[in-house]
Amino acid sequence: MDQFIQSTEFLRQLDDFFFELSTHMSVEVMAGETDPASYALPQKAMFRGMFPRSSTLGSFSTASNPLDFIVDDIKYPASLSLCCGGGH
Repeated sequence: MDQFIQSTEFLRQLDDFFFELSTHMSVEVMAGETDPASYALPQKAMFRGMFPRSSTLGSFSTASNPLDFIVDDIKYPASLSLCCGGGH
C-alpha cells in the first residue's frame, strides 16, 4: 500500500510540475521505457487522466512513441527507443 501511495503522490507532483510548465510553454509528454505503457513500439500516448490539472490546459498533451513533430515547417522524428537497452 505504501508503494501505491508513493506512486500516487509522485504522479500528483509530476502533474503539478507539468501544469506550471504548461502555463508558460507547450508541453508534450511521450511514454518511455519505465512508463505505464506497452513495452513494444509503437506505444500509445499515456492517458491524459493521469495528469488532471495539466490536461485542463490546451498547451499540454501526451504523445505516442514514436512521434513526428514540426518546428518552423521542418518535420522531426522522435522516439524514446526501447530496443538494445532502452533510451539510456
